[in-house]
Amino acid sequence: MTKINLNLKGTHCKSCKMVIEDALGDLGATNVTVEINEKEQTGKVSCEFDDKKKVVEAIQKEGYKVV
Repeated sequence: MTKINLNLKGTHCKSCKMVIEDALGDLGATNVTVEINEKEQTGKVSCEFDDKKKVVEAIQKEGYKVV
């Protein structure tokens, strides 16, 4: 597994955090952590998975921007 760290835009609440965690869990990513800055509507994701592109696609599918 490869450690993946991403920055996000468009996240603004605890629900966003749960949606991303669920999407990455469904993908099969492990050690998923999501930190949300509600005021700035940004976030950080860290997980372990073999394909960064699939992680990015899973997050984007839920409506969040990876920056």
